[in-house]
Amino acid sequence: MVLLLILRTMRHYKTEKIGSLLQKKRYELDVLKLVKQYKELSTAWANIPDPTLQKIKVNHQITQDNTLQIVCPSSVALTYVRQRRDIIESSLRGFMSAHLIKSLEIIIK
Repeated sequence: MVLLLILRTMRHYKTEKIGSLLQKKRYELDVLKLVKQYKELSTAWANIPDPTLQKIKVNHQITQDNTLQIVCPSSVALTYVRQRRDIIESSLRGFMSAHLIKSLEIIIK
């Protein structure tokens, strides 16, 4: 009887430990996917053929509803980035389709 209780306890402990390890690995995998995604986005942004866009320090965010947000630091930058929207969209089209990003939004901080 005691042996059965010990075996059940060990089985529960192993199952719980394996479950927590799997959960931790899933979290780490999600984080790695995000890091890879942002690295690809930075590379795609760096390949936009507009030197002025490269000088503007914008931030990029991907929202829960799969929208790519370009966050501009000032109204002047916002105006310029909005004027170059077509160039940006054509340059980022491959990245956006690979990551199922539906739309592009340009906003100010």
